[in-house]
Amino acid sequence: GIYHRRLFADGAQRFATELRTAEDRLWIWQLHLRARTYAALGLYGIFYRRGVTTSLTQIKDARQLDFFASYDTLLDQLRADRDADTLLPKAVRTYCAMIAFHNEKADDYEPATARKLRAESTAALGRMPQDVLDRTLTMIDDKRGTLLSRLRTKQKAA
Repeated sequence: GIYHRRLFADGAQRFATELRTAEDRLWIWQLHLRARTYAALGLYGIFYRRGVTTSLTQIKDARQLDFFASYDTLLDQLRADRDADTLLPKAVRTYCAMIAFHNEKADDYEPATARKLRAESTAALGRMPQDVLDRTLTMIDDKRGTLLSRLRTKQKAA
């Protein structure tokens, strides 16, 4: 993207260097929380690399699982935000969508990574605010809702 340098002046708007993937998820949420205004514009000559074979969105190894750390950090930050009641449902919904998306493609991952994906998915559902997760599961499509409920049942049984 293209951003005004003002956003970076205080050093707070930086990518989390410990995240190998999904760092943009946390970064964009922080942008929305900190910036007074913003706009999403289509700019001639600026392209997103999703779908390119060398893009990180195409890898199927443990680096892909950094989305868990990204969203867990986000949820921790939002719990402390004065607008938590408004923001947490959106964050939980997108976290659930990411979990479902990756689990729907689990067979494409290396076997050890697929096992870790399933285990981390179950644990992540347990870390979410349960009242918000309950509402989210009633609002999403049946396919994802079934998948997430199955993972959540494993967490409750453990």
